[in-house]
Amino acid sequence: MSWTSLNPGRTAVALYGYFTSANSALAHTTSGNTVDIPSGAVKVRINGVGAYNPFSSVVPFTGAASGRLLINQGITGSNKSGTRTDTFDLQIDLSGIVNGQNMRQLPPDTYHGILHIQAQATP
Repeated sequence: MSWTSLNPGRTAVALYGYFTSANSALAHTTSGNTVDIPSGAVKVRINGVGAYNPFSSVVPFTGAASGRLLINQGITGSNKSGTRTDTFDLQIDLSGIVNGQNMRQLPPDTYHGILHIQAQATP
């Protein structure tokens, strides 16, 4: 993530990840299959540290509970412009029930989805 020449008064740059749908973050492709993978079953860990956390929060770019705050970088006078590099480990958790869907009974299929990544400078 990089940012340049932020306006005065900006105190942080936040990076969010989100899917457009909480119920079908990863959609099935086979016509006989009606089961999708919800965003809550897709999890992320940042920089290889800590637990995997689901994309299950409402974030500024979508009204669905299908997102997650990934990074919150504080801004001071010395870093109005800057860069940082982070790694994101993604995991699909098929061990339980998410949004009423038993992930242990997920049919074999090819599932597709788009994870959106968007930043926002905050006052």
